[in-house]
Amino acid sequence: MATGTTTLTRSAWGLAGALLIGIAGGFALAKTEDFADIPPDMLALIEKAEVAFVDQDAAAVGPYLAEDYSWYQVNDEGAKLMIQGRDQTVALLEGFFGNNDWTDSDVQRLGMLDNILVQVEIDHFGEGDTQRTIRSLNIYEFKDGLRWREWKFYPAVTD
Repeated sequence: MATGTTTLTRSAWGLAGALLIGIAGGFALAKTEDFADIPPDMLALIEKAEVAFVDQDAAAVGPYLAEDYSWYQVNDEGAKLMIQGRDQTVALLEGFFGNNDWTDSDVQRLGMLDNILVQVEIDHFGEGDTQRTIRSLNIYEFKDGLRWREWKFYPAVTD
């Protein structure tokens, strides 16, 4: 399966964002031979990296990241570089894992264009009265078969 919904569970914007959301929405509808299907070898790599993340194994996530990996978050205040570098990201994940209340994620892979994966993620945190959900559009760029840059777009706050 090249596109679809995956649930990941662990045990124990500005104009650019609007354009990307519009483009991603169109991708989900306009499947062509050049877009949407994720090549089987790339899908296998993506799924292996997800297993390492769900298992909260920072060291196992590292081999799937390019040495110059960068993670950006984009919200209604603009883009912000959150972390850069494989080693720095692994260290950040080591601190994050075990110190958070993330329970699971629903992932909708919209497709892939050359080295760019587009997906929607709905992350669930907490339980009971403290339960909350965070939705995002994610763009992952790959270089030499490794995750190179990640762009996490959050919907703009509206009243």
